[in-house]
Amino acid sequence: MLNGDELTDAEMQEIAFRVGFNETAFPVKSNVADLRIRFFTPGHEMNLCGHATMASVYALKSKGLLGEKQS
Repeated sequence: MLNGDELTDAEMQEIAFRVGFNETAFPVKSNVADLRIRFFTPGHEMNLCGHATMASVYALKSKGLLGEKQS
C-alpha cells in the first residue's frame, strides 16, 4: 500500500503479519521531511529497513507519487 496514512498502526501490523515478509513498508506523511516510511515485520515495527526503503521509493516514483524538487 502506497498510502499508509489510511491505515491504523494495528492495520499496518496485521498486513505485515499476513504478508509474512521481514520488511513491509508503509509511506506516510511527515512533518519534517518529504515523506516518512514506517516498517513492520510480522511481529513488530522497526526503525529502518534498507531494502524496503529502496522498494518504497521506486514504487512511489514509478507511480508518479514522488515529485521532483524545484530549485
